[in-house]
Amino acid sequence: MPDVIRDPGCSNAGAEAADKLREALGHAGFTLPAINADEPVRGAAMVDLGRAPAGLISRIAEWIAERA
Repeated sequence: MPDVIRDPGCSNAGAEAADKLREALGHAGFTLPAINADEPVRGAAMVDLGRAPAGLISRIAEWIAERA
């Protein structure tokens, strides 16, 4: 799995959230090409999910819908 990129200005909360999502998706059998901590916006930690193929996102959405 790709490592989370930690930009110098990003908050720890964003990096931790990105790590958690990457790990959870991995346990479900999915890998997004890029999950990155990003610069905080208006005091809120941000995570950039980057770009991913539509087919992959559709499979993740279906997996979530089946379990929701």
